[in-house]
Parts: sequence; structure tokens; C-alpha cells
Amino acid sequence: MDPRAAKARREHRAAAESDAAAARHRENRDALIRQLRRDDPDTWSYSVLARLLGCSSELIAKIVKPQRH
Repeated sequence: MDPRAAKARREHRAAAESDAAAARHRENRDALIRQLRRDDPDTWSYSVLARLLGCSSELIAKIVKPQRH
């Protein structure tokens, strides 16, 4: 196999593994955010969580509020 093709294959596999790992990290993050809000919503406001995580309050709201389909 051409070395470039072999490298492209390795890169493709690494990207897929990275995507899967990122999804797991997001699931863990979301679960922790929901737990914090459920246990003490006054302390863990959207703005406090957003500031701590370095994201927007809108993202926190999207994580916390149930999705309607």
C-alpha cells in the first residue's frame, strides 16, 4: 500500500476514535451539569455554570432543558 494511503487510513481511524471520545466527554459533562442543577439550582445557575465551563448560558440551557421532538 502506498505510504500516503496508509497514513490517510490511520488518520481516518484516529479521527473516528477522537469523535467517539468527544461524544463520551460531552455525555459525562451533560450528566454532571444536570446533577448540579438538580441538587442545588440556586448555587448552580446557568450563568455560574457557563462561566465555570467557559461556554454560553444558552448551551447550559440546552443541556438542562429536556429536548422536545
